Amino acid sequence: MVCCLFLCGASPLLMAQERGETDSGWQYVKHLYDSTVVLPQVFYNGARYHLYDRKNPEHQFFETSNWVDGYVSYLGRQFGPVPLLYDITEDQLVVRQPLRSNLVRVQGENVAGFSLSGRRFIRLDKVPGLKSGFYQVL
Repeated sequence: MVCCLFLCGASPLLMAQERGETDSGWQYVKHLYDSTVVLPQVFYNGARYHLYDRKNPEHQFFETSNWVDGYVSYLGRQFGPVPLLYDITEDQLVVRQPLRSNLVRVQGENVAGFSLSGRRFIRLDKVPGLKSGFYQVL
């Protein structure tokens, strides 16, 4: 229903954008979408994440095994606050799918960076001498 309303209400603005008449129309459509959709489904499009040792009192997560609200730069857009876990052993950012409560690995190659517990992490790829992955900014 939201998609139908979104598309029906946005179509005149999209047509104007195609004709090159206005950039503000496109900005309005983007704002409308962003204010309606909490997080796009593409954000939850990763592989399922499995906790690999629930009985062990130690855990593989950064600082805590509890969900912590953080912020993510994903595909050039900022999202948050989002409940996150960061598996430091697997170098995986983990989110919980909102409707199903499945744990999902966020596709790391689409994440420019994230913040968690007041700490900032960035993704580095193709840096000589470093393995591709997330690194804490000190």
